Amino acid sequence: YAGKILVYPLANDLLSAALKTFGLSFNLAFSFPQIIFISAFMILFYKISRFFTSEKGAAISLLILLLGWGLGWIFFVKEFLGQDLSFWQFLKIDYTNNELLNLRFHNILTGLILPERSLLPGLVLGLFLVLYQMDFIRGGRLRSILVSAIILGMLPFWHTHTFIFFAVFSLICFAYYFYLNRNLWTFVRSAFLFCLISGVLAFPFFYLFMTEHVADSFIRLKLGWTDEMNNLLLFWFKNSFLIVPIALIGFFKLKNHKSIYFIPAFAVFIIANLVIFQPWAWDNINLITWSCIFFSNI
Repeated sequence: YAGKILVYPLANDLLSAALKTFGLSFNLAFSFPQIIFISAFMILFYKISRFFTSEKGAAISLLILLLGWGLGWIFFVKEFLGQDLSFWQFLKIDYTNNELLNLRFHNILTGLILPERSLLPGLVLGLFLVLYQMDFIRGGRLRSILVSAIILGMLPFWHTHTFIFFAVFSLICFAYYFYLNRNLWTFVRSAFLFCLISGVLAFPFFYLFMTEHVADSFIRLKLGWTDEMNNLLLFWFKNSFLIVPIALIGFFKLKNHKSIYFIPAFAVFIIANLVIFQPWAWDNINLITWSCIFFSNI
């Protein structure tokens, strides 16, 4: 790709390239950042889960997230019991992303984190942004606005879908802050600073992206994500089992205004089933995964 304009999220590969240049072996430069990112993600996920649930609830949320969702396990058990093959042979079959069974929702660990290098730093930066947006809503601190804006502006270079999710997340948080305080000047000042800083930082990426791609080849309407032919409710029952209805129940039981942080998750989940943001429709899984990260915490 020598001479090509860089439009794919490049920061994680650039980090590994820099580590290689500074003397690390190729394998270590490739894997060391991912080890740091997965450790940071686990810590941040647990910290945020503790805010919404108990210590036990945070552990359960992490298990739900890592073990996955959907009815793939039923097909695994059915085929395992019906065929004379070893358990280890069945582990080679992916029952969370099987087109023949209309299962398209990968397990986040084996289907997304391991093969997709750009997702992990996106997860870490996204959870940091959640913490600072929560701090902003509680106290309206300028520092929280500045850090949140810097994180959001950097996100397109790390993981574009995380940027899309947290652009919606930030919009809803700002609207909620205004609803709580009704201070127009503080709201306008904070929103202006946030948009200015994040916009300036993200501008180079989107300028290169828009000059190299035709927008309508990326963003288009499509009902049902990857399955527009069958019943959408049945599709999501098979792919997420009860996580969505349970999340809805939990949403209405949350107290102390905590439910506001989950509105973006439901909003993006609906949007991702109506609008495709890239040529390959399946890539919307990155947005849906963020929704389910929040769903697993309710």
